[in-house]
Amino acid sequence: MLSPWIPRIQLFRLWRSLGDLADASPVVLIDSREQTPLHFEHLESRLATLQSGDYSVLGVQESFAVERKTTQDLVACCIGDTLQEIEACLSHNNPGTAKQ
Repeated sequence: MLSPWIPRIQLFRLWRSLGDLADASPVVLIDSREQTPLHFEHLESRLATLQSGDYSVLGVQESFAVERKTTQDLVACCIGDTLQEIEACLSHNNPGTAKQ
């Protein structure tokens, strides 16, 4: 069943481009600003200046990226200052719940 979100012509283009990749060996692109890059033992990798993300794959870097984050960075990115605001509100309303 075709996705209602992707027009058929785009699906055909996607399938054709995926077929072109079937015999290719992927090359991992590592953003040149990544401070502690991962090592890819079984894949070729190259440094590149990526528009977004820390890692991508050569040939699809305009549409695919991986952003590497610590759990703390991920939470901060998703909720921003909300966590601190919630903790402040809870500690203000319930002094026994304040973080030590």
